[in-house]
Amino acid sequence: MPGKWRNPGPTHHAPKNEKRISMNMESHPTIVLMVHGTWARGADWNQATSEFAQRLQRAYRTPLVFESFKWSGRNGHKARVLASNQLRKQIQEMRSASADADIYIVAHSHGETSLFFL
Repeated sequence: MPGKWRNPGPTHHAPKNEKRISMNMESHPTIVLMVHGTWARGADWNQATSEFAQRLQRAYRTPLVFESFKWSGRNGHKARVLASNQLRKQIQEMRSASADADIYIVAHSHGETSLFFL
């Protein structure tokens, strides 16, 4: 990881009503944004408490902040373009909360295609 790493504290996943990232601007969080695929809005792998997230946290040497991106999961171009716009907004909100955060996106299936329109 380039530059000096600053500990953002323990792994954190905000409840729906809480501000997504509640870290001060002096921290340098590593955010993993997980995006589900087509017809998988209810998938559990992209939750902060999932086995996938837990294994990823154990494999990574620093604390991770897990975020999920939920979109309709519909199998069509319009749904993916809309998802892309919503995803862009969520990333901008993350950047506003912590401008120096490292953001990694893990996407499955057509969740990945929504990244092409960013």
